[in-house]
Amino acid sequence: MGFLYIVKNGDLTKIGITTNIGRRMGQLKPSKICTVVELEEARSLEKKLHKRFKGSRLPQSEYFRLSDSSLRKACAQAMEAGVPISLEKVPLEKAKTQVKKGRGRAKPPRAAPGPSQQERLGRSHCQPWSLVGQ
Repeated sequence: MGFLYIVKNGDLTKIGITTNIGRRMGQLKPSKICTVVELEEARSLEKKLHKRFKGSRLPQSEYFRLSDSSLRKACAQAMEAGVPISLEKVPLEKAKTQVKKGRGRAKPPRAAPGPSQQERLGRSHCQPWSLVGQ
């Protein structure tokens, strides 16, 4: 059992899988969450979607430059295959503080300023699931 997610960061779309969706969304900090589904064969569906959109894929990554039409098709295929998950009830895990070797002091992880919730839920065909805990 796992989760397949389709998220956007700027003009890039990431199609990936995870067993801990709260942790993964906390790591990625996507600008938009398009689809999250839970299913038995998450890896199989991920491979199918990667193959289907291979012409739009950035080399050696899970990132794609998908048109709005292609993004809608990817989301629809995911929703048909699994159980849609609302992230409103999934707490996002914060990134852990990293300790630099030899110095003994904690250094917080770098994070780029993210968009506001209003911007994340703005004009898009992506589903407006909020990111709890951010």
